[in-house]
Amino acid sequence: MSVERLKQERRRLRQAQLDAMSDADVRAEVALVQAARWEAGAPEDHLHKRRREFLVQLGFVPAATDVEDLGYTTVAQWERLFTELRPDSQVSYLFYRIDQRAACGTIAVVRDGVIKTAFFVIDLDAWVRRNPQAIEVTTRAAKS
Repeated sequence: MSVERLKQERRRLRQAQLDAMSDADVRAEVALVQAARWEAGAPEDHLHKRRREFLVQLGFVPAATDVEDLGYTTVAQWERLFTELRPDSQVSYLFYRIDQRAACGTIAVVRDGVIKTAFFVIDLDAWVRRNPQAIEVTTRAAKS
């Protein structure tokens, strides 16, 4: 099966899970997910891997504590929210917010109570097209 077909199948499976949930259930799940934390040492590792990206987008390389804050802020103050089913069947939430310092958006990925990554997205629409398995749940997850 092609990669694109696998992504579409994962999207179908996640959509079926979401269809079985009420909006209140989605909001409750998101609230639990927002309690996610970085694993010890992860912001430093993340900074090392994405050093060039930070330099290009920010004009400087931030401290690991700034990377940690970027993840926490994005998860806490999201503007759009996506979810997906990973190939190993784990559910991920992808929180998006505009980052004024970087003049673009950031996405923080949370899975199993852990912030896995935070990265810059210059064109969210292009990112969405490249990630068809991601389902937007912004409206369902928004507090009423």
